[in-house]
Amino acid sequence: RGARRPLVYSESMADVRPFRGLRFTTSAAPDLGQVLCPPYDVIDADDDRRLRERHPYNVVRLELTTASVAGGPEGRYEDAARTLHDWREAGVLVRDDAPAYYLHEATFPHAGGTATRREIIAAVGLEPWEKRVVLPHERTYPRAKADRLRLLAATETNLSPILVFFQRDPAETDNQADAVDAAWTWTARRLPDAAGTDAEGVGHRLWVLADRSLTEPLRAYFADRPLFIADGHHRYETALNYLEDRRQQAGGDLPPEDPARFLMMHLIAADDPGMVILPLHRLVRGVQSTDCAALVERMRADFEVTTRDITMEGALGSALEELRALGVRGQAVGLVPPGGTELVLVHRAAGAPSLEAIPTDREASWRSLDVVLVDYAIVRPLLAARSLHAEDAISYVRDAHAAVEQVRSGAADVAVLVNPTRVEQVAAVALAGERMPEKSTYFVPKAPTGLVLRPLE
Repeated sequence: RGARRPLVYSESMADVRPFRGLRFTTSAAPDLGQVLCPPYDVIDADDDRRLRERHPYNVVRLELTTASVAGGPEGRYEDAARTLHDWREAGVLVRDDAPAYYLHEATFPHAGGTATRREIIAAVGLEPWEKRVVLPHERTYPRAKADRLRLLAATETNLSPILVFFQRDPAETDNQADAVDAAWTWTARRLPDAAGTDAEGVGHRLWVLADRSLTEPLRAYFADRPLFIADGHHRYETALNYLEDRRQQAGGDLPPEDPARFLMMHLIAADDPGMVILPLHRLVRGVQSTDCAALVERMRADFEVTTRDITMEGALGSALEELRALGVRGQAVGLVPPGGTELVLVHRAAGAPSLEAIPTDREASWRSLDVVLVDYAIVRPLLAARSLHAEDAISYVRDAHAAVEQVRSGAADVAVLVNPTRVEQVAAVALAGERMPEKSTYFVPKAPTGLVLRPLE
């Protein structure tokens, strides 16, 4: 294949290690899916109740939920820590004897069929963003980080992993490619150590890989390539804050092997067939119909604007297909004004002159994103019209039909519908050192909490 061109973007190298995981015993959870839960930021009150009813050891009791970000019962973090301690004492959760990588397959419904995503679960060395070892692509909110920091400090455990992807180098040698491939070949020869189907219908299989003849090549494989955060920016920044707190408590730097220097991650190849990104549509509350009408009128000067009636059966589906088709030819966004009876399609052809609202000193890969167009040309002007704060006025929903229903019911005033961001766009923006607006991507399925926990001891 010729000389190898390593994917090196930093003088530092990714430290991707096996670790001694804390896992549910088979006797406590014969079906692993019964005790899993999604990350905190996609669990609402109804989900929380259903998960608690699903199994007495469902890990939602440790993870807490989105509600804890805005407030919750006093002592909720200490309660989670106490529950974790009790489960360990009772033998519900047991720590593995030897460091291991954990190989995880998630099989999920997609596009009328099923897809499977393969992930390597590891402990990855924490580095500040400026070291460019782990690369972000989204901005974060402060409230969520404060909440997660309190939970991490109380439990001293990585509960919920973050999702990262890595790029394969087309020029890498067969031996280097085999480090990952050999690990998955190993799984084909043995039954999983745990398996089950979660509440979302996702099937999970987990293997514990402790064989050093396979783990050492894996660690070397990741040492010269950057990792791109797919999901979990808040948790990564929380781990950095926790590490700094630990340093201050110690009165100096921590030893290189200190567990607080590492964070549990799921690593996925960017070209994995199960790498799926869905859009996250925006819901805006607190604005008036006149605000939306004025914004659409102003946008006509810079965009092709068309309006589609979406009151008839099937009309919204057809309009969404049109939105997807427009997205192939440039930037495209759908705006649902108050009332929810129409979809305003806003489109700019690829290569069109830069908008005045979008900063011109940013990288082209960033300026061309639909979510940047949404943030600067739609959401910010709507919020400014009523002096609204984003964390109070904006929420997110995956399903476009559900977004429209929220507007029709009056639960939201405006919906902004977007096409999904592509994985190559995520990588390009991260490598350029840029950050997308909050909630620009929704990788599915979410990396669940409960497959493996990582104690910081």
